[in-house]
Amino acid sequence: MQAAPRPSVNLVVRSVGRAELDEALASAAAQSYPRLTIVVVDATGGRHPPVPQRCGDHEVRFVAGTTPRKRAAAANAGLDAADADYVGFLDDDDLLLPRHVERLVDTLERDADAVLAFGVARETRGDGRMSRVGNGRLTRLVLLEQCFFPPCAALFRRSAAAGCRFDEALDAAEDWDFWLQLSRRGPFRFVDEETALYRADLGRSAMSSHADDVAQHWRDVVWFKWSDDRDALVREVDDAFETALGHAARGDYRASAAAADAVLALQPFHAGALCLRGTHQAMLGRMDAARSDFAAAVDADPEDASALFNLAQANERLGRHHDAAVMYARVLDLAPGHPAALAKLGALRASTPPSRRP
Repeated sequence: MQAAPRPSVNLVVRSVGRAELDEALASAAAQSYPRLTIVVVDATGGRHPPVPQRCGDHEVRFVAGTTPRKRAAAANAGLDAADADYVGFLDDDDLLLPRHVERLVDTLERDADAVLAFGVARETRGDGRMSRVGNGRLTRLVLLEQCFFPPCAALFRRSAAAGCRFDEALDAAEDWDFWLQLSRRGPFRFVDEETALYRADLGRSAMSSHADDVAQHWRDVVWFKWSDDRDALVREVDDAFETALGHAARGDYRASAAAADAVLALQPFHAGALCLRGTHQAMLGRMDAARSDFAAAVDADPEDASALFNLAQANERLGRHHDAAVMYARVLDLAPGHPAALAKLGALRASTPPSRRP
C-alpha cells in the first residue's frame, strides 16, 4: 500500500530584490523537506531582478507586481498566491536552517489542534549582539502582551488562516497582528530547536531599524488594537484565580484545585494557580506531582518566595534535603527573616554534617 504524500508547504518571500535575496533562496534550496514551493513576491513594483525557476529541488513561483508593495501588502499577495497545506514566511534578508520546514511540519502533523508551530530564531543586531528568540512559555495572553517570534520562525495551517489578513494600515508589527488573528483559531506549538536566522541587523523595516521611537509607535498601535481582547482575557484569568483562592480559603481544596486547572487552561504558567494545585497534590500525598507544580511555579516567577518555600518543602518531604536547604536559603535571600524558612533551614543544617551542608 502506497504511503500518503507528505503535506505541501509554501514559503513566501517578500522581496525588494536586495543583495541578500540569493542567500535567503539558498537557505530555502537547502531545506530537507521535499514538498516545498517558494513563492517570491515582488515588492518593488515591477523592478525586481529575475529569480530562478527552481531553488535546489524546490519550485519557485514569482508573484509580479506593477506598484510597490509595503510589507503587509506583500504578505497578503503571498497569502493569495499560496495553495499549500502549510505556509511560512522568509523575508529576503533572513535565513532558514536546513531542517526548519521539516521540524515544523512534523510538529503540526502530530497535533491536529495546533494552528501554528514556531522554532527558535537566532537574532543578530548591527552592534554585534546575538540572542535566541522564542521559548515554550507562549500563551495567548503572553502574545497579546508582545510579539514572541519573527516571521521566519513560524509555519501555519493555511486552512486555519482563512479570513486572516495582514493589516495594510500597519507599516510594521504586521506579523504580530497576524499571529494574534491566528491565535483565535487554535494553539501554537513550540519547537525547542534553532531553525532560523533573523538578521535584524540587515532589516529595513521599522521594527528592525535603529529608530526605536518608530518601532514603539507601531507596537503601540497593535497593542491598542487588541486591548479589548487582552483586557477580557486578563479579567477571565483573574476571576478564575479569585475563585480558586476563595475555595482554598474555605478549606475546599478539591474545588480550589479544579478552579486552578481552569486558570492554567488559560495561562499555563500562572505561578499562583500552580502553587494551589501543588498544595492539593501534596495534601493527597502525591509529592512528586506537587514538586513538579511548585517547580513550574518557581520557573514562572523566580522571585516568588512563597513558591520557592513550597518547592523547598516538597524537596524535604521527598528526602532531597540538600535541594531543600538550597531552596530555603534562596527564600531567605528574597525574604530575609522568613520565620518558617529560618526554622526549616536551621533544622536541616543541624541534622547535616558540616562537610555536606550547602
